[in-house]
Amino acid sequence: MPRLEEMGFEIIALTFISGKRDQLGRGKFEEAQEKAKKWHDAHPNVIFASSGHGMGWTGVVVSLHTSYSDYVKFKAEHDAEFSEYLADTESFLMDLNPKTTLKSFHVKYLADVEFPQESLSKSAP
Repeated sequence: MPRLEEMGFEIIALTFISGKRDQLGRGKFEEAQEKAKKWHDAHPNVIFASSGHGMGWTGVVVSLHTSYSDYVKFKAEHDAEFSEYLADTESFLMDLNPKTTLKSFHVKYLADVEFPQESLSKSAP
């Protein structure tokens, strides 16, 4: 797992999205999904983007930024690009400074996850 702060990133942004799915026809919604996929794929600082449900939101984008100014520019571009499809967006910003981090973002912790025996046997070929 790369040390994001050593790569020059200062911020992880969780941007929550509420779309206008109910106001869009089926064809327009599919058009919006395809446009969103292409746009997010074209931005290498986006490390995850997905639809979902919870707290009134219908999607989330996880992005990395080198500075607050970089984040503001990204958010403005994102919201302008999708304004006809979005009802609302809000972001939660996290500082990658090791002095403020309680537990580093890393997948190494997954090695200690214990799975129930029956779930392991279901995934075996």
